[in-house]
Amino acid sequence: MLHVPVDGVVSGCGQRIPPTARVSAPDPEWFLRGRCYNCFHRLWPQYGPADYIQPHDGKQFPPTRKCPHARNPRYCPRCTPTAAQNWPRPNG
Repeated sequence: MLHVPVDGVVSGCGQRIPPTARVSAPDPEWFLRGRCYNCFHRLWPQYGPADYIQPHDGKQFPPTRKCPHARNPRYCPRCTPTAAQNWPRPNG
């Protein structure tokens, strides 16, 4: 689980960062590297990017971009092209 450091002492979820840990400089793309749902839940309203969808559970990492076609990007045929599918054959 990768926590998102806020001030170098405490992470976004309140977990203390040990003094021996290496802390990186503030990163504008923190949301692409973190994996702690609690950090995201607390930091997203203030620091979350407007063009990404906020993760709502631990399975939605990394966050996905919002669909410009007003759809869920996971089901939009333009944002997420479908992989090769087994289409039914009309002649068997």
